[in-house]
Amino acid sequence: MSSTKMQAADTAPPDPTLFQYTNALKQFISPTTILPEKATGPVPTNKWWGNLLSLNAAGRLDPVYPSPYAVFIDNVAATIACSYLYDSMHQGPINVNGAISYYYFPRSSNLIFSCQAPSVQFSVEDWDDLTVQVSLTSGSSAFLRSVMALGQAYMTIQHGDVPICLSSESGIAAVDGQPFGDGFLYHGQVDVGKFVVTLHNGQRWLVCWSSPAKGQALTFTCDKQVLKSGAHFNGIVQAAIVASDDALQILEQYAGGYVHRGVVTCDTVHGFQYHWETRRAAVQSQQPTKASPPVLHFVLEHHKSILTFHSQAVVPALTLHSHTRGPMTAYLIDSASGNIWDFAFSEQDEQNVERCAQFHAPRDPSVQDIVENRLVDHLQDEINTAATWTLPPGYYFKGKALQKYGSLCLLAAKLASYKEFQTQVAPLAATALSKLKQLLDTANEFPLCYDVVYKGLITSEVFVKHDVNVEFGNAVYNDHHYHYGYFITGTQPPRSSIECLYYIYINIYYCASGCIFPILDGLLKESHIVPRYLIDSFPFVDKNEHGTANQRRAFSD
Repeated sequence: MSSTKMQAADTAPPDPTLFQYTNALKQFISPTTILPEKATGPVPTNKWWGNLLSLNAAGRLDPVYPSPYAVFIDNVAATIACSYLYDSMHQGPINVNGAISYYYFPRSSNLIFSCQAPSVQFSVEDWDDLTVQVSLTSGSSAFLRSVMALGQAYMTIQHGDVPICLSSESGIAAVDGQPFGDGFLYHGQVDVGKFVVTLHNGQRWLVCWSSPAKGQALTFTCDKQVLKSGAHFNGIVQAAIVASDDALQILEQYAGGYVHRGVVTCDTVHGFQYHWETRRAAVQSQQPTKASPPVLHFVLEHHKSILTFHSQAVVPALTLHSHTRGPMTAYLIDSASGNIWDFAFSEQDEQNVERCAQFHAPRDPSVQDIVENRLVDHLQDEINTAATWTLPPGYYFKGKALQKYGSLCLLAAKLASYKEFQTQVAPLAATALSKLKQLLDTANEFPLCYDVVYKGLITSEVFVKHDVNVEFGNAVYNDHHYHYGYFITGTQPPRSSIECLYYIYINIYYCASGCIFPILDGLLKESHIVPRYLIDSFPFVDKNEHGTANQRRAFSD
């Protein structure tokens, strides 16, 4: 699958005269889990699955959250745990802004798949815009392999020449209603490849598996509190949380289907598409059909209003919760629509964005508005505070400051155009402009450099201070298109002919210096030597953010 407008137009490496090449990041966060053939290309460290790229200080893997599930992979014990933790979230106290001060989820392994084989190694094998493929392998034939995606309805794990081994931190209470413990024996049936596992914490999980070779039925026993098949298995095993009896029927109906790959395309400013590649394993309990059944997949609330389908594809009876972004509703990925999800922004959304995506407010405030809302007082407070603000070095904070001071200059210029406020505001405008001038020096104490380990433009400050958290974590999160969006957006207007005090001044300065545009071109580059451009994580992008996304896309096109 390929993209069009999102495909790289410029594939030349970053200019070494502007961006020094370095492999020094290896001493901080070396990509130890990636297959060697994948490590030669760009590695997107700010994906939702970025915790799997390297081991933590304890030599273990940190969790990942392909909502609605949490996944805990233990590279030492050779296990993959799938959990549904929405009801387990711990929230801190409410802060002064009326929001929770913090939240966290316990590392609780609801359902654990074990790879019972010697000398198991964990690897990140492949990835694309929407999925990641990981494995636990032993030798050339024994493995557990999983393709994960945000919104997955099932945890899908391919088994290769290993027994199916299931356990739980909470303990398994029953299998299809049969009490689980010493002496447990489950006789499978040739035509039924599923059961419901009940845990001691009250959760129910549907477990399905594909048809074994030669149509043999599987048997399961209790082996030290592990639900274990009596023979090695080659095929697909799926697990899904069962929220209700109605949900169980739906999950059984669509079991066997799963997302294998996913690419995002964005051919217009009016929407975007998910191009899914799906796979299906034959589950014994299902009746064969001529057409491949659709694949079940969850969407977030903000997706629902912009998803367009030729037919009704929502499954409203199946709803779960993401970890922090609200409810998720099941939809279908259907071959009849080419396995494509088309997201289109409504005309009303487009009009709202068009109305607000400009440098001035959609309408000028009245004198009464200015007085009642104390705009001059607020402007004065902001500018006085800004005048004493000592900026940390780096393009991230310079970009934020450019937008902040630019906004203050715009507001000051607007208020100064009212004769009622001109005397009071004129000095404020001068102060704001003087502060803005300090940001226009393109020299930087910590120049950007090109990291050849993960491939991406990062700050050199990390190597001077030996701290991966500097520059808002730019060394760890290397999608510079996203990380330096403030700077990119704040410095793009010089290429236009907008006539206002702020932008005229920047235009004159930058055109005279001539050195900012090559840096911008480097930051906007998309090619095989930097991670593919995405604005944050596409499945999480809210429809209200697309104005900024389109603006940045237009700059790079």
